[in-house]
Amino acid sequence: VGFMCAPAFFWLRELEDPPVELLPAAPVFRDGRASGRPIYFSELVVRSDSPARSFQDLRGRSWAYNDPCSLSGYYNMLKKLSEMGEDGRFFRRMICSGSHLNSMQMVARGEVDAAAIDSNVLGIKLRSAPELRGRLRVIETWGPFPIQPVVLRSGLHPRLKVRLLAALLAIGEDAPAPPALAGFGLQRFAPVTYGDYASERVALSRCERALGIRP
Repeated sequence: VGFMCAPAFFWLRELEDPPVELLPAAPVFRDGRASGRPIYFSELVVRSDSPARSFQDLRGRSWAYNDPCSLSGYYNMLKKLSEMGEDGRFFRRMICSGSHLNSMQMVARGEVDAAAIDSNVLGIKLRSAPELRGRLRVIETWGPFPIQPVVLRSGLHPRLKVRLLAALLAIGEDAPAPPALAGFGLQRFAPVTYGDYASERVALSRCERALGIRP
């Protein structure tokens, strides 16, 4: 079982003999904008004292992204550039930080000008480190997007797949999620299908074709 970003899941599914399949249950996080749906957003953050008020204001600036396989931190930015008829040369510099948390810290310290952060990661970090609220500012919100898929190894026994699905869907069903999960803002797991990810798969393919990129 794995929890992964959508692009990596799509690429694995494109293989001739896909080694993974969707576990049709996805996490629902505590976010008023989600309305109980398994979705999330990309939050475009800058330093609180930055003059930038929109993505367009970042031309010629520096950008940190967490991972070249990330939808929230990398591909959503590339999709935005593609829609504008731009490419990576829009930025003066792009840096792979290694994680959303590193990207946030780099922006807060002034090492880069901006980053796109998974909305759930941002919410969790601001709850645990409220001092960051005064150092970061969200200038745009992109989304919603289908939440990161839960993925199964295709060769698992069918009965185990059924048991895993039932176990996840039972979380938060009749009682609040366990404290270990609720502390991260997770409320429950909701049923999903491949169709819930179809639009993002199409958008990702369009972006790759437009910019000529593929990790």
